[in-house]
Amino acid sequence: MAGGRVDGYEIREYPESKISTAKQELDPKEWRIYKGAQLDDVKQLSPEEHAGLNEVPGATWSNWDPADQIYDLYEGNDLNPRDPGSYSPTQAELLCDEFLRVVRSNYCPIMDPGGPSGTADLDLIGYDAGIRVIGEVKHTSGSPSADDLNVLVAQSQKSNTDAYLFTRTSPQNDHPEITEISLTTVIETLYEIDRTKMIMNEMVSYGSN
Repeated sequence: MAGGRVDGYEIREYPESKISTAKQELDPKEWRIYKGAQLDDVKQLSPEEHAGLNEVPGATWSNWDPADQIYDLYEGNDLNPRDPGSYSPTQAELLCDEFLRVVRSNYCPIMDPGGPSGTADLDLIGYDAGIRVIGEVKHTSGSPSADDLNVLVAQSQKSNTDAYLFTRTSPQNDHPEITEISLTTVIETLYEIDRTKMIMNEMVSYGSN
């Protein structure tokens, strides 16, 4: 354990193996525990030039599917715009929202897709000629579990509601009340449209310069 003071605050450093010890020793009313990692070979990139690198995980120290995408962009590699794995979860949600606009000409979203500025329960919420349209986007390569879909299934049973599941892999159980659409279908559909094709190429490129 190392220590010191920064701006008048006492700092104590614990190695990862001693985190449980720190939680027992430090009074939570007087101390705050922060996780940190030592970075080597740091490269500074502008988010304005490399929009794909803006995606950050919602939890620390966990497996995170977009990590390969971030690494490739960090290395300066463009990604395949027709591969679902080339997009971050937030980008996939934006594409699915755009897909609904294409297949439902009157669809209009009423909230930002997913994320902290959207809704915690559903990724997509909108209306189409008086019909409530909701959607869940499962970007992971594995099959979504029943727990993943509980909210979507429950919401789909409300009157005047159309529910969509966008996923890379079908769930293990059938849900007839939900319209399942492959993310590959979303991407192929949008890639045939000049406007969205241009946007998709930008999403997976290292930079615009």
